[in-house]
Amino acid sequence: MSCSSASVCAAVDFSGRALTFNGSSWSAPVGIDGTNRLVAVSCPSVSFCAAVDESGNALTYNGSSWSAPTSIDGASFLLSVSCSSASFCVALDDSGRALTYNGSAWSLPVAIDGTYGLTSVSCLSPSFCAAVGSSGNAVMFNGSVWSSLGSIDGTNVLTSISCPSSSFCLAVDFSGNAVTFNGSSWNAPSSIDPFGFLRSVSCASASFCAAVGDNAITYNGSSWSTPVDIDPTPLISVSCPSSSFCAATDFEGNAVTYTVRTKADQTISVTTHAPASAVSGTSFTVAATAPAGAVVYSSSGACSNVGGSFTMTSGTGTCTVNYDQPGNDNYNAAPQVVESVKAAVPKFTLTIAKSGTGSGTVTSSAGGISCGTTCAAAFDSGTSVTLTATPDGNSTFAGWSGACTGSGSCTVTIDAAKTATAAFNQVLRPPARCVVPNVKGKPLPTAKRRIVAAHCRTGKVTKAASKTVRKGRVISQRPKAGKRLARGSKVNLVVSRGKS
Repeated sequence: MSCSSASVCAAVDFSGRALTFNGSSWSAPVGIDGTNRLVAVSCPSVSFCAAVDESGNALTYNGSSWSAPTSIDGASFLLSVSCSSASFCVALDDSGRALTYNGSAWSLPVAIDGTYGLTSVSCLSPSFCAAVGSSGNAVMFNGSVWSSLGSIDGTNVLTSISCPSSSFCLAVDFSGNAVTFNGSSWNAPSSIDPFGFLRSVSCASASFCAAVGDNAITYNGSSWSTPVDIDPTPLISVSCPSSSFCAATDFEGNAVTYTVRTKADQTISVTTHAPASAVSGTSFTVAATAPAGAVVYSSSGACSNVGGSFTMTSGTGTCTVNYDQPGNDNYNAAPQVVESVKAAVPKFTLTIAKSGTGSGTVTSSAGGISCGTTCAAAFDSGTSVTLTATPDGNSTFAGWSGACTGSGSCTVTIDAAKTATAAFNQVLRPPARCVVPNVKGKPLPTAKRRIVAAHCRTGKVTKAASKTVRKGRVISQRPKAGKRLARGSKVNLVVSRGKS
C-alpha cells in the first residue's frame, strides 16, 4: 500500500487487483493485472502510482485508471518499488537487480546485490535511493551508480526501508530492530519490538515514522512508542504521508488507519480580573473561561489561593495570579494568562478630638493633621505618629485621653483606627478695674471716650461758668485722676459753659 496524502491511497493484492482510498472509504477491488500476484505499489502523488508483480510486470496509474501490465524483467520476481515522482522510480527483483523508470520506460535490470537478498527500496529523488536486504545489508544510489553492499544489521533479515530525506533513513527487520542512517553512516540496530516481527516502515519525516508487523509502533524523532497490537492479523504494509495520518494493511485484506486529530488553539477569557493592589490579610476572587473547560488558577509571591479565591499573605512584594487551561482532545493548551497584584499594608484613620472649655491646635509629625481644620488622616499600619497640642493664648493644655496619655507630646503607633482627645481649659482672669483717667481740659466727647476706655462710666455732668476754661471742656472731675475703683464706677464731670 502507498498513500500520497490522507485522502489518496492505493493498495494492491495477490489476486492482481487494486483498491483506492478517498479519505473516508475504500473502493471495491478492481482487476488490473490478470491473475498475477501484485506485491508492491508506490504513489508519490495523487496522479501517479507504479505497481509491480511477481511475474516481472509493472503497471502505472494516472489518477483515474491503470495501464496494462508491461513486462520489464522477464519472468523475475519483482519485490519492491519506490517512486520519488512520476518521472523516476526504482524496482528491485529477487535476483539482486534494480530497474529504473524515467517517466516513459523502464531500464534493463542492473545487478546491485550479488547475494540476491534485496527486499525493499526507498527513493527520495533521482539522485538518492537506499535499499536493504535479507542478509542485513544496505546499498545506496547517488543518481548514477549504486554503492557496494554494506552490512548494517548483522545477519538479521531487513524487511523495509523509508527515507524521507537524504540525511535520514530508517530500516526495520524481522527481529524487531530498527536501524537509522544519518546522511553518512548507519547507526547500530536498536530493539524496538522484541516480541514481534516488523514487516514494513514508513517515515513522513525524521521526526515521525511508523513500523508495523505483529504490532504497530511510532517514532517521534528520538524514541519509539510502546508496541501496540492494533490488528489480530499481522500487518504487512504501512504508508505515512504525514505525521497525522498513516494507513496499514494486513495479510487478510484488512486496512487500518492512524490519525492524529488536529487540535484547535484556544485562549483564556478573564471575566473577573485581579485588583491592581490589595492589602495584606484581605481576599479577592478571580474568574475566567476557556473553550476546553475549567481554568486552573495558581499563585506565587505575596498571596495564596484555593481555586479562584486569593488571599494576600504579605504587605510587601507582588502577588502573581496565573490562569491556565491544559487543553483536551479538541484543544491545545491555552497560553498562560498572568496578572500581578501589588501588595499593600492596611491603612487606619487617626482622629483628633478636643474637649474642655478652652481652645487650641493639635498637629502631627506626618500625615498633615492640623486640628484646627484637619482633624483626621489615614496612615499605613505600623507608622508612628507624634502629636503635639498647642493651646491658644487664653487657654492651657490639660492633657490627653483616648489613644494618648500624659500632658506632653504623644507618639501613637498605628495598628487600628484610633482617636486621641486633647483637653484645653480656658484661663480665668480677674475682671478689669476702673482706673480714673485725667480728662480735665478735654472736650466732653473726648472725656467720655477715655472714661469708657478706662473701664469706668460717665456720671453726672454739671455745667459751670469759667473765665479760664473754654466752653465745652472739662473744668474738673471727681474722683480725681488715678483713682482705682470697681469696674464701671462713675466719674462725675464739671464742664465749662463759658465766661458767663
